[in-house]
Amino acid sequence: MHPLLDELRPRRMGLIVTADLRRAGITDAEVRRQLRRGEWVRLRRGVLAEATHLAGLDAAGRHLLDTAAVVLALGRPGAVVGRHSAATLYGLPLPRSVDRTVALLDPAQNRTGEGYRIHRAPLPDGDVTRLRAIPVTTLPRTLVDLARTLPLTDAVVAADAALHRLPQLVTPELLRDAAGAAAGWSRAADARRLADLAVEHVESPLETRHRLGLIRSGVRLPRRGMRIDLDGEHFYPDGLWEEEGIVQESDGRVKTRDPWHGRSAEQKVWEEKRRAEKLTAAGLRFWRVAAEDLEPRAWSRAVERLVAMLALSPPGTRRYTAVFAPRPRSR
Repeated sequence: MHPLLDELRPRRMGLIVTADLRRAGITDAEVRRQLRRGEWVRLRRGVLAEATHLAGLDAAGRHLLDTAAVVLALGRPGAVVGRHSAATLYGLPLPRSVDRTVALLDPAQNRTGEGYRIHRAPLPDGDVTRLRAIPVTTLPRTLVDLARTLPLTDAVVAADAALHRLPQLVTPELLRDAAGAAAGWSRAADARRLADLAVEHVESPLETRHRLGLIRSGVRLPRRGMRIDLDGEHFYPDGLWEEEGIVQESDGRVKTRDPWHGRSAEQKVWEEKRRAEKLTAAGLRFWRVAAEDLEPRAWSRAVERLVAMLALSPPGTRRYTAVFAPRPRSR
């Protein structure tokens, strides 16, 4: 392939633009030949991608590429990537059921096209930035728009992830300011609720869902961002009821399936077992909950178990130290 394309494709997230092809001296006949062979795929008029690149993408990756293709093909200066499409650009978790139609915002018009929809919406200068060379709503504005367009739980999952992963782009204060600026818009109350519910130091969507479940159940929340020091080792629980000596563990099955830092699933499970043994011996108890526990009947039983644990004095002598020290984000 021409060196010009090798240089440009990474900037365009792997997309091939016909204007670049012409500058590289690649003829229309050559392009048609690549398309007939199935080596290239036309995404939009004037925007192509290699078939091998598309084959390796998951749903979020494909939406990201489709979003970039729409922006390149439309070439509309006033249109900005927003809502769930902006969240995908930021790498935030979204429900599998989310609409994969590319969402753009424009202060001047509504418009629907193949695979995309432009929503008329106010776009103050402070709400627009660029990400991967694509115009996109800022992260606080994106989260506010998610609260106004998705179920609130899904929006809180995304907001918790943003506060944990991208603190240079959003803080609780910036999120509250963005929610306040949405006063008078549709579902502005949900934007304010999002700002109240979203918190820092939450590392997974499952942790968010369990925390929201505790709020709905009226149970006192554990402290987040805690570190347990024991015999020279550091342990980072998902949550800690310090006075009662109870550790929250929000267990997802992914840790038993996928390697983590070069360790096998077997190694990971063994390390978790040894960790639990050490912490139990030091006077801690575990409240373990999984995705299956979010089902209403299972959740009622899980909450009853926690309430009973909170009512009991911690067993034995405390042999550990607990301090506020969130897990380093380089994890």
